[in-house]
Amino acid sequence: MGASLLTGCVQFATSARSLAVAEVESMLPYAESYFGEVLASFVDRDEALAAIRANETEFRTALLTAKTRDDVLRSDFDRTGVALYATGADGDQLYTEVLVSGRGATSDWTGQDYEIAYLCVRQLGTPAHPENAAIEQVTCPEHLITITFPGSRSRDVSLDEVRSK
Repeated sequence: MGASLLTGCVQFATSARSLAVAEVESMLPYAESYFGEVLASFVDRDEALAAIRANETEFRTALLTAKTRDDVLRSDFDRTGVALYATGADGDQLYTEVLVSGRGATSDWTGQDYEIAYLCVRQLGTPAHPENAAIEQVTCPEHLITITFPGSRSRDVSLDEVRSK
């Protein structure tokens, strides 16, 4: 009985926000490793960019080109919480922009709390040196967030907050 009381206290002390941020943290390496693998698979920037746009990579989440909530629900994002939503080239570097999300829920005698945390990151690197790919936070497109997370339970999270967990 003492163990279950202790577990209850630990769960009570954890907020839905901290659980959601922890899930974002756990998904971030998935997004980061994807970019490195894509870059390592190709000889040059143009070949890599074409493959990403054609969804011919090991990363199975399709480009998130959703225009409606139904499009989001049909995408892999609803299952994985990670979606590539933009690709491009900046000089000799290739970039991808990825939406990463996490969900957290707590419950106790006062009720339930639920939150979705999300973060958009840009990964920038060259096919010649995928190990040097950099990741930085970018502003999520407002229309993307509106159709992906309807309602008031979603909150953005900073890359610094995720990394400080």
